[in-house]
Amino acid sequence: KQLVKLDPKSINYSYRKSSNLNNKVILSAILKFEKGNSKEISEKMSEFNKNRKKSQPPGIYNAGSVFKNTKEYFAGELIEKAGLKGYSINNVSVSSKHANFFIAKKGAKALSLYKLVQHVKEKVNDKYGVMLEEEIQFIGEFN
Repeated sequence: KQLVKLDPKSINYSYRKSSNLNNKVILSAILKFEKGNSKEISEKMSEFNKNRKKSQPPGIYNAGSVFKNTKEYFAGELIEKAGLKGYSINNVSVSSKHANFFIAKKGAKALSLYKLVQHVKEKVNDKYGVMLEEEIQFIGEFN
C-alpha cells in the first residue's frame, strides 16, 4: 500500500460515486468554497441540521446512508415498506427512525453489517424487483 496524491480533475464523480477511487481511502482533501452571505449560510446550515435531527438517528454509531436512492425510489422508503425497520443481525440493526441507516451497537462486527446489507437487498429485490446499490463501500473479504 502506498500514499498517492491525485489531481482532482482525474477523479470522475457522479451521484455518490467516484469511478477511479475503488478500494482507496481518502486521507485528506483541500476544499474550495464560494463566498457567500454568512447569515444566509448559517440559516441554511441550521435548517439542514434541524432536518437531519428529525430524520436521522442521532448520537449513535451508523455508517450514514447505506444505499443509494434509485431514480424512481428512495431506498429508505423501500426498506421500510418491506417491513425491515428494526430488523437486526447480531448487534447491527436497521434504524427505526430512518430505514436507510443501520445502527451498530456495542460489539458489532463488520461481517454482521455486511450480512444485514445483503439481507435487506435480497428482501427489497424479492418484494419490489429493485436491486439496491450500496452507498457504503466494504473493504476486505466478506464471503
